[in-house]
Amino acid sequence: MDSDIKLKILQAAKNRFASQGFDGTTVRQICEDAGANQALVSYYFGGKENMFFTMFDTFFPAGLYSKYLSETYTPEEGIRRMIKEVIAYRMREPKMVQIIQQEILLDTERTVRIREYVSESWMQLREWIREGKEQGAFHYQSLDSAFMSTLGIILFQRVCSFWKPFLSGDEGELEQMTEEVVSFVLRGLRPSIDE
Repeated sequence: MDSDIKLKILQAAKNRFASQGFDGTTVRQICEDAGANQALVSYYFGGKENMFFTMFDTFFPAGLYSKYLSETYTPEEGIRRMIKEVIAYRMREPKMVQIIQQEILLDTERTVRIREYVSESWMQLREWIREGKEQGAFHYQSLDSAFMSTLGIILFQRVCSFWKPFLSGDEGELEQMTEEVVSFVLRGLRPSIDE
């Protein structure tokens, strides 16, 4: 019973934080949505901010990417696997992705802790891009630019309603979407024929 109400509160928090942001959301609103007493937020989580990070512990795939980090992949294989996992997560948890993006764009005091959830994966992605150039498989001028461009393609693709009027709605299934993103990223990293 306790875990059910805790999960309801966390689900309600996720929905509210995604639509209104952390600062625009009150504990009262979350508890109304969850059908829970406000005192339960203090009891279970110790406050709104702790609830926010418990939400990350619950809905963010800690360790999901680390299984790929412990394996040895070529840069291309590693990037392919990373993109597939990130897109699958984005499709499963669009509200969490929206919350992460809001926090990053607003550069809140919570950003430092959020970075802890993703830094291992992003450092590995950066390393695969660096190794790819070192091995001659990739060509770019700046590692930082190549890394940030790759992240932009992976993370900020078709996330918000702002872009809906420009889209046809044919994003396809996970495999198709993954292949298109992987293909686009790898074409951007590989040397051009003219070089």
